[in-house]
Amino acid sequence: MYRINGIEDHIHIFSDLHPSISLADYVKDIKVASSLWMKESGKFPEFNGWQDGYGAFTYSISEKDRVINYIKKSKGTS
Repeated sequence: MYRINGIEDHIHIFSDLHPSISLADYVKDIKVASSLWMKESGKFPEFNGWQDGYGAFTYSISEKDRVINYIKKSKGTS
């Protein structure tokens, strides 16, 4: 995990992914675990679940700092 940040209607996660792990399984695991935590914690009473889809993008390692800075500056960062 390099950086994560969320705003009202979506989150950005920037990480590397081992070739033996499918993107679909990775996203599913994140959605399941975070949904359980948000519902059980009581901190997000209006959370009803994640949307069905997701977007994924690849970047070259030379763009790593630029992507991290973009996510850091996303609206909602404290």
